[in-house]
Amino acid sequence: MSIPTIDAFFTNLYNTNKLVRPNSWTSWIERYKLGNYSTAYYQFIIEVTGETEFPIQSAIPGYNNGEKWSSAYTEAFIANLKQELKARNEREKTPLLHDDGTAKDKEIVIGKYYPN
Repeated sequence: MSIPTIDAFFTNLYNTNKLVRPNSWTSWIERYKLGNYSTAYYQFIIEVTGETEFPIQSAIPGYNNGEKWSSAYTEAFIANLKQELKARNEREKTPLLHDDGTAKDKEIVIGKYYPN
């Protein structure tokens, strides 16, 4: 009887340098809070806020002390994103665009959901 090798268990493990949509960016958050997900949008959010998760609907174990964001914090977070995006677009003299996903090539507007 042969013993399986490590390779038999890890054949589908891949490394990537691309950001992956966090589980907390749910379809509800996409439609009603942040708008469509794209790699460029997520990268922008990380750069200006440092946030990588969004406990808006519910708490995320091991994040934000396991607590959901308050409504006031969520509103302030979104207001800050809008301000930062406006400043970025004015500085670059061109709007930031979704680079992939369902809104590819459309302008990133905080809270705007583009249906398929």
